[in-house]
Amino acid sequence: MSDREHEAIFGLVAGHASITRKVKEIPGGVRTRTTTTDPGLVATLRTHVRQMETRLERGRPMRMWDPVFRDVFAHADEITVVVKDVEGGVEVPETSENPKVVPMIRAHAAKVSDFAARGPAAVHPPWAGGGRGRTAPGR
Repeated sequence: MSDREHEAIFGLVAGHASITRKVKEIPGGVRTRTTTTDPGLVATLRTHVRQMETRLERGRPMRMWDPVFRDVFAHADEITVVVKDVEGGVEVPETSENPKVVPMIRAHAAKVSDFAARGPAAVHPPWAGGGRGRTAPGR
């Protein structure tokens, strides 16, 4: 993962308390709307979502220790993501025509919602001590 990707993730994790995420199930997947009340995080949020969209499009997996991410990246070529800027953040329909991939998309949306809700405790791997590991670039 690039330094720029890490910086965006760490910024969002640190500011998770100001992030609101809504997930609506739609045919073939989900529509998520992620916004922040922190004007300084809006650009970071938009950058991060586009970085992750690019990783998916290019088949550049991450968090392969996490079965949710492993499943999504294993089916990246079957997932369509459209990022739209909205006031304070982004709206993203994420869908697949393969009914076996739809539950994977929905599980991923739930996982990301957990990241937004719980911050470091949700982001770090289970063996990292409940979010007490590295929490900022250079630390």
